[in-house]
Amino acid sequence: PSFAVMDLSFISVRMVLPVVRELIAEDARVICLIKPQFEAGREKVGKKGVVREKSTHLEVINEFLAFAPTAGFTVLGLEYSPIRGPEGNIEYLAYLQKGENAPAVIDAASVVEASHNELEK
Repeated sequence: PSFAVMDLSFISVRMVLPVVRELIAEDARVICLIKPQFEAGREKVGKKGVVREKSTHLEVINEFLAFAPTAGFTVLGLEYSPIRGPEGNIEYLAYLQKGENAPAVIDAASVVEASHNELEK
């Protein structure tokens, strides 16, 4: 396949991304939904599995941005999802390409800030 979409629950995308890499073609693209409630440690997840802290969102995103290249992917883009999770979680979309390519300049702090400004109205 030349394209994959990841929307996982109850497992970290960091556990599955290396497997996806083995299944897709060279230079394939991936859209990955990053759900902080499944990436942050249990101590950072609140009632009903909701992660509310901007600092935790930023930590999760930065960890993902550091991990993706080690799994064989280049991060081409990052945006927040305009659709909140069922319990109100803010989630993020990463656009990846398999292989080593020129990475995009990602301002994770701005994306997280924008997500909270827009979605917590």
